[in-house]
Amino acid sequence: MRGAQPESDADALGDRALVVALRCGSPAAVRAFVSRFRPMLVMAARRYAIDEAERGDLADELLAEAAAHFMDSSAPVPLSVRGYLLRGLRNRVLNAARGRQRRERATAAATDAAGDPESQFERAVPGCASEHSLRSSRGPDWDGPSPLTPALARLAGTLAAELSVDERLLVTWLGHHVPHQEIAAWLGLGYDATSKRIRRLRARLHAAALRYAADLDPTEREQVLTFLRRAADALVRGAGGSRS
Repeated sequence: MRGAQPESDADALGDRALVVALRCGSPAAVRAFVSRFRPMLVMAARRYAIDEAERGDLADELLAEAAAHFMDSSAPVPLSVRGYLLRGLRNRVLNAARGRQRRERATAAATDAAGDPESQFERAVPGCASEHSLRSSRGPDWDGPSPLTPALARLAGTLAAELSVDERLLVTWLGHHVPHQEIAAWLGLGYDATSKRIRRLRARLHAAALRYAADLDPTEREQVLTFLRRAADALVRGAGGSRS
């Protein structure tokens, strides 16, 4: 069995050789990898204006991910290990910025659309009221913005009234096709807990829509039920894809 690599030997290795030592399972190489590149990543995080309290944790996360990647014998050894790590940091910062911008746009949309009955309607059936289903509910000749039928407009108000501020934000994110995993991160919840919250909200609003439809005349009831059927079909088709 190969003996443990002395710390001094690992420290003396070049960057690419250190990666090879990682791949050989050397604990000394792991420690040398972290001690060599952590200060560089912390300093780079400072240049990106990352909060001081978060710089070390971010560097540790990136180093752990990179070490796990390098330990895979099929992963190519980069020509520049430092460049690889700095690109990883840059991508992490850019992705976080995009996520914040996406959340801000969705939040602004929720606020701007508060007085728009049609927008309320699309958001009131989270994940179900696709553009296709809205078009279908209005008929084959619909081409562009038009008022909702009176029955669907009243349904919009009924469902919107059942939404709390947090629920309005949640369904707006869904309307912007934000993946469940990203919503979970924004809410500070696990993926399963977030998906369960979304399913319960959909079920509650669907039940409210059915109660509303029960009191309509036959023509208007059919309009609402047709919309709900097509929305449900769209949701089923969407569920057949990859995990959100």
